[in-house]
Parts: sequence; structure tokens; C-alpha cells
Amino acid sequence: MQKKEGVIGCENPMVLLRCRFDKGLFMLKVENPVVKKVNDDLSTTKQDKLKHGFGIIGMKDIALRHGGTLEAGVKNGRFSLVVCLPEKR
Repeated sequence: MQKKEGVIGCENPMVLLRCRFDKGLFMLKVENPVVKKVNDDLSTTKQDKLKHGFGIIGMKDIALRHGGTLEAGVKNGRFSLVVCLPEKR
């Protein structure tokens, strides 16, 4: 199995994925440890910035268009992304 880039070099390279649907709200949470430097604004650290760094921006745009939210950040050596989307009616 190939390691995902975000966990390369981590002592415990594990990506945690949780999702649930409750009270009309779909919630998705992704967490993984990080050892490399992460920019405060979560912009890419890759050299070719024209080809990288659009994932979180695009996901946030999609969440907002559907009346939801996306929050992401790094705290205590862990990256966390939480998406909440309301049920379509």
C-alpha cells in the first residue's frame, strides 16, 4: 500500500476518516499527523504553485455553494478538516 503524502515521515502514519448523518446534517472529518511545515493559510508548500494548492479551496467553494461549511487547520501536529453539509430538500 502506498503512503499518502501527508503522513510520510510520521511515526504513526494513520489517516482517520469519520462521517455521519445526523439531524439533517452530513458531517465529514479527516485527520492525520503532519511532520512537514504547513503554511498557516494552508497554501501549498510545493514548488510548482500553478499545478498544486487548489484542493481545499475547491472543496470549501463546493461546501459553501451547497449551504455548508468547511474548516481546516493544523494544531498540535495534526491536520484536521471538517465538512458539514445540510440535507437537500
